[in-house]
Amino acid sequence: MKTALLIVLLTTLASAEASLEWLKKQAAQKQLKPPAAYLKAAQTVKPILIKQGGLVTLPAEVPTLILPDLHAQREYLVTALSQKVDGKIAFELLKRGQLNVLCLGDAMHSEQRNQLRWLQAEQDYLDGRESPSMEAELVESLGLMEMLFALKTSYPQNFYLVRGNHEDMDPERPYTKFTRVGESNLVKAWVLRHWGETFLKQWSGTERVLPLLARGGSFVGSHAPPEGEITEAQVEKRLPNAFRALCWSDNTRWGAEQEQVFLKNCARYQVSPERPWVAGHRKVDGALYRSQTGGRIIQINPIQGWVMIIAPARGRPFEARKAVRSIF
Repeated sequence: MKTALLIVLLTTLASAEASLEWLKKQAAQKQLKPPAAYLKAAQTVKPILIKQGGLVTLPAEVPTLILPDLHAQREYLVTALSQKVDGKIAFELLKRGQLNVLCLGDAMHSEQRNQLRWLQAEQDYLDGRESPSMEAELVESLGLMEMLFALKTSYPQNFYLVRGNHEDMDPERPYTKFTRVGESNLVKAWVLRHWGETFLKQWSGTERVLPLLARGGSFVGSHAPPEGEITEAQVEKRLPNAFRALCWSDNTRWGAEQEQVFLKNCARYQVSPERPWVAGHRKVDGALYRSQTGGRIIQINPIQGWVMIIAPARGRPFEARKAVRSIF
């Protein structure tokens, strides 16, 4: 699409209203929207993200619903917001400022749920032909991101999304898991071919101002537990070392040295077993969550099923066995 036409569409498209009914409608969307619809959501939310910074503090006097890696599962988000918290629908509490919602990153890329689709998209790319498989992937991935951006725009003080390693459409570190070309490279190539460099740069510009770390009343949260010492100034400025530490680490392989470094971060950010570091990123097998480093890390990202955390407000300890819940 020509740049001039894209700008015209951006100025004329109305902003989405992030009601629960609107979210349900978006979750059922089966076709790609015009690129300007996605870019409108990204550009509308960007000033809010810039103003709030790389290290965000959530209202501490209310509980927080925390979600792990959604990976293009729009229904996951809708179902979670439809759950009851203390007898009331979570979305209604969010609207009233009586509940925070925090998504722990990796909203993009459907991963192993659509492994065969990724392989077909790769073959389409290598053969130089149009790819219904990649279009189907983007319907889900960009659709979920549009929903999250609309929620952040509508409820900026209570809805938060921290950046994951998959929120990187123009990657400095390309992501490869199921394909030789790499899933992030396949997305980038499709976007450049069909929507152009303007879309890629503007979308990536919004991804890179997403916060990296969130502080709540009874937790600290990021996509991954930090590997390496990170200062508040590095996180606030979203420096590359903070992005790597908080989005790419593999705590399942830590030894004593890495755990000692993590404990230094715990002291810096007031993390304890009663106020843990909550993360997603690495898969959890056979349980709702992984507890590590004496309960200072609580990790949620199940191989099967959906989970959420209801983290208590300030003044109440975080108890993982009560806070982590299955979603049905």
